[in-house]
Amino acid sequence: MGVGSILVVLAMLGAVFMGGRAVVMWVGGAFSQEDARPTSATASGPELPTLDFSGFAAGDIISDAKFFDEGALSEDEIRDFISTHNAGCLAGNDGTPCLADYTESTPTYSGDEYCSGGFTGDTNDDAAAIIEKAAQGCGISPKVLLVMLQKEQGLITASGSGLTSSRYLRAMGYACPDTSSCNTDYAGFARQVYFAARQFRVYEDEPKTYLVQPGMADVLFNPDRSCGSATIAVANQATANLYDYTPYQPNAAALAGGGDDCSSWGNLNFYGYYTAWFGSTH
Repeated sequence: MGVGSILVVLAMLGAVFMGGRAVVMWVGGAFSQEDARPTSATASGPELPTLDFSGFAAGDIISDAKFFDEGALSEDEIRDFISTHNAGCLAGNDGTPCLADYTESTPTYSGDEYCSGGFTGDTNDDAAAIIEKAAQGCGISPKVLLVMLQKEQGLITASGSGLTSSRYLRAMGYACPDTSSCNTDYAGFARQVYFAARQFRVYEDEPKTYLVQPGMADVLFNPDRSCGSATIAVANQATANLYDYTPYQPNAAALAGGGDDCSSWGNLNFYGYYTAWFGSTH
């Protein structure tokens, strides 16, 4: 959510006023995969990794060094990653292409105070080119962006009947709060990837505008507030970013692997996918 959109969505998101300022928690993924319990790999299609949540620390999900490493993967390495982990994908029943085959004519975004590098559009960008340009433009690790694509809409492994055009329209869950429909101004794969990367820099540059910052923070377990919350010590900006984007922490049932009606999997899934594909988050 760009800064200019904050006032528009205060009512939708539920603003808290502190010291005369509206403090808003950005909600990162209506209708997404993020709150789904992880499933095992299927007999056909891309292979889902086995997620291991051991070592997860609610207050220190990923280090700043890993999160903001825009050079973690080159464009060719991103493309190889997608090709490897999207292997076996079948186009959607509606003809939606697999991520490894996806291309679009992308827009151009001028650099600004959040993403100094901007984004230079092209007529035939594939997913790897889009991710690399957003990563470089905004200074966010392409590994983080790849994991977000999986956490939000499962696009790394989506296949066949589970692969629809709507997954690309809200690929990163950006401008898709849990309480309302997605903002169509940000619909589309390249828009989603770029503005999600940019939003992480907005959180960093304007921390007082958002609920979670490094330090002590009270974080819900679920969109249903009756499920409660717990105070955690947020170790760094990267972890704060994840909670401002997806404002829920896993409860004890989720951490135990079974889950219950109050479980929320988004940030736990981020940790699980990152460690499965790229190793330690620290």
